[in-house]
Amino acid sequence: MMRAVYRRPAFEVMPRRRRARMGMGGAALAALIIAVVAATPALSSPVSLSANPMDDDGRITLGELFDGAGSASSVVVARRSGPTAVLDAGQIQAAAARAGLHWSNPDGLRRIVVRQGSAGASLTQTSAPAGRPGATVEVLTYARSLASGDVVQPEDVVWSQVQAHQRPRARPRMRPR
Repeated sequence: MMRAVYRRPAFEVMPRRRRARMGMGGAALAALIIAVVAATPALSSPVSLSANPMDDDGRITLGELFDGAGSASSVVVARRSGPTAVLDAGQIQAAAARAGLHWSNPDGLRRIVVRQGSAGASLTQTSAPAGRPGATVEVLTYARSLASGDVVQPEDVVWSQVQAHQRPRARPRMRPR
């Protein structure tokens, strides 16, 4: 006569002996963990994005990006090497969450532009020759988004400072009508 041999299934997460020993204490612990994870957003302090984020020293902190950052205002999230820095909003939201701040991004922003503060601006950098690293030049840029078929008005274009390596290399070509 053959004896049946019991084999534990490979998918069993916890052996029966340990399941039986865990009892109600394990269920209470699991409930506590779930409650803490669910309450984490409530424990973080809500903040709002500054209307015009500026940075003076090249180190972009949460205090420069958000109003009401509190003790997390000195956390550095990026570095700025030119007159502006463009940051990914999702990465900033994650960095804020790690620092205990809750930013819901109500406008659904994808990018955050941080400009050089007024105290850090220098005239020598803006008038530097175009070949020097970090030098800026003036270029004609659009002041707003234009749809196909829109007539470009004088107020639709402005002179802006951009990093020298980002300027267009060729002149725009005008097509005859």
